[in-house]
Amino acid sequence: MVNISKKRVTLRDVAERTGYSLNTISRALKNLDIVAPSTSEEIRKVAMELGYVPNQAARMLRSGHTRAIALIVGSLLNPFFAMIFEHIRQAAEESGYTIMLFSANENDAREQASIQAALEYGVEGIILVPCQQSDACISLLEHGGVPFVLLCREFVGRNVNYVGCDELTAGRMAARHLYEAGHERLIYLRDSGFVAGIEQRRQGFLEVAEPHGPVHQIAAAALDSHLEKRRAVAREILRLHREEGYTGVAAFCDAVARTAILALREEDPQTAASLGFIGFDDIDSIAPSPLPICSVRADYSAMCRRAVEMILDKVNLDGGSPERTVFPVEVCCRKSCRGDER
Repeated sequence: MVNISKKRVTLRDVAERTGYSLNTISRALKNLDIVAPSTSEEIRKVAMELGYVPNQAARMLRSGHTRAIALIVGSLLNPFFAMIFEHIRQAAEESGYTIMLFSANENDAREQASIQAALEYGVEGIILVPCQQSDACISLLEHGGVPFVLLCREFVGRNVNYVGCDELTAGRMAARHLYEAGHERLIYLRDSGFVAGIEQRRQGFLEVAEPHGPVHQIAAAALDSHLEKRRAVAREILRLHREEGYTGVAAFCDAVARTAILALREEDPQTAASLGFIGFDDIDSIAPSPLPICSVRADYSAMCRRAVEMILDKVNLDGGSPERTVFPVEVCCRKSCRGDER
């Protein structure tokens, strides 16, 4: 029966119940071979009955290590960040580390507060997907005394650890995919703020698309939370289609692409079905949807694993030169590019 009293059960309580010494109790609960199997089994059984839970805080104070890594991302309403968290968590747990998750909600002040909180909790490293409203986070991290890695978004010119993918090529691939699907006039749904990787996607897309003709760009951030913005974007796409013959649409991320398609269906289902779409990030790989979307993707599992490895390398090697790792990208076609088949 588990003890439900407010008093925390300690090793001393287990020792008093079993009659064994504190050292024997501790060794048995750590599964050390120097304790006889029958004794270990008896001690673990009593510990479970009493409701004993190891005091990790005390262990951390004794060892000086928390075995925790902080992950700081944007809004958790974005499924991309949920995917990133899951990959980071898996990689960290395989090395015996836990993840402390912070959401900065794409806000510079909250991002800095999250970094400060992570440092105060004594994490051994920080993986940050920066909001990029400023580079103040870099100075804070550099003075934090723990290894850190920027993931997916970099500050050009800052020589720090970074893991990302080839965003410029991703943009080029998205444009080519729409052209290969038969579209001649393209629309690009762009972010209204500045994020280095997302801007590189846009530049790569325009590099391929503009020689074929004008690309119409529409600011389309935060569509999920603004009904009127969704409707406005949908109506602008419909106007461009009807008046100027635009049929292919690329969005700076899958979440915006999916929201735009749904908004178009509300406005004009028949026309919506004839338009071709492509996004970035491949969120369908972790959250399959009845509305599958063509997407340009990287191996995000490998990217996250590399970020964790870089943190652990710095922890174990106590420093070293900053490293920059860029992963290749590819197109995953789910036929949303060929609107008539969606």
